[in-house]
Amino acid sequence: GKCGAIESLEILTSEFDGRSRGYGFVTFATEDAARRCVRTYHNAVWRGGRRLFAQPALPPHLERLRREKTTPPPTKRDAAAADEPRQQQQEQKPPPPGRPGPDAPAP
Repeated sequence: GKCGAIESLEILTSEFDGRSRGYGFVTFATEDAARRCVRTYHNAVWRGGRRLFAQPALPPHLERLRREKTTPPPTKRDAAAADEPRQQQQEQKPPPPGRPGPDAPAP
């Protein structure tokens, strides 16, 4: 490749139709080649005007840490908004046949 020797290349594809999912992984022979690739291709314009996003891959445990640091924790408002649709669904359910609803008079 233009940046250095490539050891492996994996393009991820859809399991349903076999088409590219739009991303993949390249393993270079040296770290210098990988860094050169990121400098050269990150934010470069690709065919059809699409921008490339190139970054070094991290081992899974480090990727989880990176995501935890960059994803803000949910707020109380977010949690309330997430619960709201469930509460509305529960309120709209009619009682099962043969059973009195919550507003029915006690026997």
